[in-house]
Amino acid sequence: MDDERDSAQESELTNATDETTREVAERLLRQFPTVKIDEIVGVVRRAMLDLRDVPVTAKAELVERLAWWRIGNPVQMARTVIYPRSSDTSAENGGTPNSEDQQHG
Repeated sequence: MDDERDSAQESELTNATDETTREVAERLLRQFPTVKIDEIVGVVRRAMLDLRDVPVTAKAELVERLAWWRIGNPVQMARTVIYPRSSDTSAENGGTPNSEDQQHG
């Protein structure tokens, strides 16, 4: 009888985890529309694993924040590399020089 109850609890937990993953992924997709959904879901699932010991009441928010940070950093870096601002030519400003001449000039 205990085995049946444990199995039912595991099933409910799995469903709740899937629901949380789906909800968080949907919110993140709205914030990062250029990122593929399967990549977002992968990041969310990894965040769920990393935060598996967090109480359920706080888990969804923390998973979303961790996933947002993990998705946001590469996107921000890509924007910096693809569209460097002309004022961001020094390493101190986080930019990259547009040419070798700017490094020496």
